[in-house]
Amino acid sequence: MSTSTDEAHNIIEAAWLDQERVFDQIYQNGIKAYMKTIGNIEPAFHLKDRNLRCIDDGVPGGIHLPGAGIFLDKKEMIEFAKNAQIEGIYSHADCGACQLYAQDKHLNINKVDEYAKELDIEVAHDLGVVYKGHIAIQDMRRPSGLHPTRVIYYDGTGNFDYSQVAELPSGFTISRKYLKPKSAQEAVNVAMSIILGEHGFGNKITEEHPLLLVPMGDNFSLEQLNDELAECGAKYQSRVKIDGFAYPLV
Repeated sequence: MSTSTDEAHNIIEAAWLDQERVFDQIYQNGIKAYMKTIGNIEPAFHLKDRNLRCIDDGVPGGIHLPGAGIFLDKKEMIEFAKNAQIEGIYSHADCGACQLYAQDKHLNINKVDEYAKELDIEVAHDLGVVYKGHIAIQDMRRPSGLHPTRVIYYDGTGNFDYSQVAELPSGFTISRKYLKPKSAQEAVNVAMSIILGEHGFGNKITEEHPLLLVPMGDNFSLEQLNDELAECGAKYQSRVKIDGFAYPLV
């Protein structure tokens, strides 16, 4: 069932207010300082599986690419899957990345769920891994048609799962460690377009309440990750803030 305009507005407003306390802390002190207040964040850096999922904020866990890999050519996808040790692939309902794919290919937008299944079954076949199934909207960590988040995790560790630590805000996750920079930046652009559009927080994202791009790497890679995100965020200027950290935290 689709969400009406009034219902969507109410859900977005409620989500924004619900997140206010946490984001006030993050905006004031930075996400690294916020993580240190949590205590044990180690579970967020130990994946429970190595199945590929979309970058969508509603499907945390495992490894992440837009649409679970539908935008990569076969050669790069095979290289990515080998480096990331992919074991299986999930598609999911209400996929914004698949909707963008359908628009680009001039396909029927009303059949996005069908495309998500078909395309990810094809990717799984190409890689010789198991297609694990289609995640229904009721099994996702967000409401239908909406992305009430203001975080994009740019994961240079290859092991991040926000859902393993309750105090961490939900967000889009991009498995940067296993991706070429250009493909990773394209994934960031997909996520930003969704969050800053009509299905995300949209115009609620401002200079005072920016979208956070969170690079996570070691001391040697963090500078490069910052530079890559700076290129992505430039078009949105002050509405986007880069705020990352080296892991392990010190």
